[in-house]
Amino acid sequence: MDIRKKSYILIITLSCFIISLGAFLTGFSKDDSATAYAYSSRLYNKELTSKEKLEDFRYLYKIVDENYPYFQVVQRKTGYDWRKQKKEFEAMITSTKDDMEYYLALNKIVSLMQNGHTHILDPITYQEFKKVYCDRVEVYMDDWSSVLKNKMAVEKYPYWYTVLSRKYSYYGIPILFRYIEGKYAVIDDGNLREQNSIEEGDILIKVNGRAIDEYVSSLTDKYYLQYDEKRKKLNLPTLYLDTEGPAEMELTLMGAAGEYEVKVKSEMGANFYANNNGEAIEKRENLELIKLEDKKVAYIYVASMDTLNEYSDRMKIYDFLCSVKDYPYLIIDIRGNGGGSTNYWINNLIKPLIKEEKTIENYVLLKGGSFSKRLFEGRFGDYYKYTYPIDNLPSNNNYPKEVYSEFKRFVSFKDTIVPANRVDFNGKIYLLVDGYVYSAAESFAVCVKSMGFATLVGTCTGGDGLSMDPGLIMLPNSGLIMRFPWQMALNDDGTCNEETHTTPQVYVEQSLQDYLSYRKEGMEGKINEANRWEKRKKYDSILKKTLEIIKQDMLQ
Repeated sequence: MDIRKKSYILIITLSCFIISLGAFLTGFSKDDSATAYAYSSRLYNKELTSKEKLEDFRYLYKIVDENYPYFQVVQRKTGYDWRKQKKEFEAMITSTKDDMEYYLALNKIVSLMQNGHTHILDPITYQEFKKVYCDRVEVYMDDWSSVLKNKMAVEKYPYWYTVLSRKYSYYGIPILFRYIEGKYAVIDDGNLREQNSIEEGDILIKVNGRAIDEYVSSLTDKYYLQYDEKRKKLNLPTLYLDTEGPAEMELTLMGAAGEYEVKVKSEMGANFYANNNGEAIEKRENLELIKLEDKKVAYIYVASMDTLNEYSDRMKIYDFLCSVKDYPYLIIDIRGNGGGSTNYWINNLIKPLIKEEKTIENYVLLKGGSFSKRLFEGRFGDYYKYTYPIDNLPSNNNYPKEVYSEFKRFVSFKDTIVPANRVDFNGKIYLLVDGYVYSAAESFAVCVKSMGFATLVGTCTGGDGLSMDPGLIMLPNSGLIMRFPWQMALNDDGTCNEETHTTPQVYVEQSLQDYLSYRKEGMEGKINEANRWEKRKKYDSILKKTLEIIKQDMLQ
């Protein structure tokens, strides 16, 4: 039964992955005025008691336990069983000495759930979410906006702003590492060579004597880790080594002359903080529209599908598509795209390019908790009328093993996309993807592959893109708001999208050598606006491979 509205499921994300405390404090430390936080007329400056903190956590635990769909997915990924740690978590919470420690402990606990849509909203993110959700007119968003507009949240978040911005100092090693081809390569931040005898491109092997892969796997209480499907290991695309305060780390690296060790002191501040952005070569504009290869290849790059950009980008993309409708090839590049709204890609990319109606269908599973029931009914109506018992799910050997034991109901979502503002493009389309493609961008990759709309080139995507907006709960004593997904979406083959993501038809990684060569030429001033695209085609391994495929196709 088709129960959706005319528009596709809305998925909103303001960042690709978990917004860490460090990222919040980075913005604060640079410029207090940049945060522009609206203070309430009265601040809650009374520290929470141990009892109040424990009540908050138990409230969180109960709702998450009854509704969060990915406990076993995360256990298979990390080996960690979150639900069995309740007593340990309670001890962490009650041992905190003040509200700052409580906030940090809560963030660690939530980070251990290892999902990019699961986090505590920091004060800046809270304000951003209010802009996105509270100004919307759709009735089905009331459950989200009502949490954000709750009187306690409105009045307490200014207090949390003062707690986090005045009491915490961030320390870290002033060296950045990028995960490329399964290794952590040194990336110069400008101060690197002045302070340490380390060369750009050297490979990090150990941290304080601990093998790098083991060290990264231990960071699940701090950061959302990706999974390298090719090498079967957890990783951080951008690695920055933070410390609890002033400290010295011993790093073991591999350079041109062999293995060596260096001791590096951590520094206070955020000038070396990485922009966690998946673009293979450089930071770019949100939308790029380029004509390549002597008017034979059109190229569209979309950095974010932010709902706020949907309308402003639509005419730009449409005009560009009209100008290249006779080209034989179109490349759409969404690498590094952490999502936004599914309406962005439906209205701006799919509708103008398809020639006939396209139907998208997938199954979404629900655990049956009262929280998820309420969110579902606020969007679609009667829960039991529009969902089905899990035993009615069509048989498939690829389902996660917990489908029938953990989930009570499912819904079959079917959407038909009707062409609009057609440009009559008849060429071949290639979609460039990587591990940063997440949320609404992930749903684009899934649907493109399912419809046979384009050939995917790149690496495995980031996942969690076929579900509805993650839910929001407010903790009763602190007023802090937690965000987390409340349903599991399945791929066409029955696998969990959050677990297996989307595999491209043509698998190709960014080459470390290409990456370093591009950076070297840029630092030497050999790259300018006139030759930038020639350099990209030379050093962007995924784009280069796509153009090679196109050239081979031209010869056939």
